[in-house]
Amino acid sequence: MSLATSALSKLSSVLKRGKLRQASAAAFAAVLMALSAGAQAQTTVTNVASIAPPTGVVNTNPSTSCTGGVCSAQDTDAVTPSADLSLTKVSANPNVAVGQTVTFTLTISNAGPSPVTNTTFTDVVPANFTAVSIVSSTGATASVSGSTVNGTTSLASGGNASVVVRAVASSVGNYTNTATVTPPLGTTDPTPTNNTGTQTGTIAALADVSTVISVTPNGTPGSVITATVTFANAGPSTADSVTGTVVLPDGTTQTVVIGSLPSGSSTVTVVNYTVPAGSTTVQNWTAGVATVTPESTLANNTVTAATPLSPLADVSTVISV
Repeated sequence: MSLATSALSKLSSVLKRGKLRQASAAAFAAVLMALSAGAQAQTTVTNVASIAPPTGVVNTNPSTSCTGGVCSAQDTDAVTPSADLSLTKVSANPNVAVGQTVTFTLTISNAGPSPVTNTTFTDVVPANFTAVSIVSSTGATASVSGSTVNGTTSLASGGNASVVVRAVASSVGNYTNTATVTPPLGTTDPTPTNNTGTQTGTIAALADVSTVISVTPNGTPGSVITATVTFANAGPSTADSVTGTVVLPDGTTQTVVIGSLPSGSSTVTVVNYTVPAGSTTVQNWTAGVATVTPESTLANNTVTAATPLSPLADVSTVISV
C-alpha cells in the first residue's frame, strides 16, 4: 500500500465513524504530503474521498455519487514534475601563468523530488583559455565545441554527476568561468538560483629570457677580443623591463637596457675589449639577463665564456757578413 493510499484510507476511516467534524488538519495534511510525494513520478494524480453512514442509519441521498449508501467523490489533476537542480564549479588551481593548465570540476545535482531525464548543462570557457578538453565524466555525457562544453545527464532524486574540464591559459588577466544546468522541458525547478556555478581566477604573465655568448676563440696580449651576446625570450609572454649585463675580463660591467622583449624575439649586443699588453692569463667573460616578468626557468639567464691567450713571439733576425 502506498503512502497516499494509506493516508486516504485513514481519512476515510475517520469519515466512516461519523467524525467528519473531528477530522484533524493533520490528517488532511498527511494526505496532501503523501499525494505530493507520490505524484512526482506520475503525470496525473487522482484523489478519492468516500463517506458512509454509521450502522443503523440509512443514507437517503439520491445522488449518483452514492452507491449502497456510500457516497464518494474524486478529483484528477495533472502533475508537473519538479526537480531542484544545482551546479557547482570549482578548480584546485584557479590562479596560473600563461601556458599552464587549469582543471575545472563541474558537479550537477538533483535534490528532487522528481527525477530528470536528459537535462542539459553548458560551460562556456573564457577567451583567456585554449585547448579546452574533457578529462573525465561520471554519470554524464559531454563534448567540446570550440571553447564551449555541452552535456546531458539523467538523475534520480538525490543523484549527481560530474565532469572534469581542462584548459590551457593563453592570455594575461582575470577571468570568470560560468557553467549552467537547465531542467528538461516540462520540468520546473523551484530554486533556479543555484543552477549556475562560477569559478574566478587570475592568469599571470610568464616569460623565459636567456643569454647566449660567443667570444673570440683566441687572443694575444694587446689585441682586441670580442664578445657577441644574444638576449632572447622564449615566452610565452612578453618580458618587461629586461636588462642585460656583460662583465668584461677586467671586471668592469656594461649594462644593456632592453626594455620589453616580445615572446620569440631576441637582441644582440657586441662588446670589444683590449687585452692588456702584459697579460698572459685567460680572459673570462660573464653575461646575464633579468626581467620583472615571472620566469619559467632561471638556469639559462647567465652564461660564461673564456678567451685563452697565446704569447707573443719575439722573432729576430741576425745576419753575418
